Amino acid sequence: MSRGDLSRRPIILIFICVLFFGVRRADSHHAFGFYDMKKTSEIHGTVTKYEWSNPHSWLFVTVPAEDGTTEYGFEMVSVGELLRRGWAKNSVKPGDPIQVRFHPLRDGRHGGLLLSASHGDGKLIGKPLPPPPPQAPQPPASS
Repeated sequence: MSRGDLSRRPIILIFICVLFFGVRRADSHHAFGFYDMKKTSEIHGTVTKYEWSNPHSWLFVTVPAEDGTTEYGFEMVSVGELLRRGWAKNSVKPGDPIQVRFHPLRDGRHGGLLLSASHGDGKLIGKPLPPPPPQAPQPPASS
């Protein structure tokens, strides 16, 4: 090895560490463990609240139920990603009729991860979200 090759080692090692830890951090932030990613549900209701915020925006929808109404909460992506997908701060407002497709919460509460939304007339709001990356297989449970 030449002297020049040895002087690059610390830089290469730092680059590899930053790359590894940066990728792990992004991976852990975007965990989808709260949602049943194998199921897709759909509701029709009325927008109650739309939170245009980072790191995740939220959409709240009231749905008619047998005993009155049920409130659903939907996690969305960041403002930047919503803008890239054609959403705006005023895409929906309280009182708007809306249809939402989503991955439901695993624990059965009302809500989930928003996949797409349409106005009451059926017109899609922005572009649907892409599917999440595949989940790593879980190791078998030890007995």
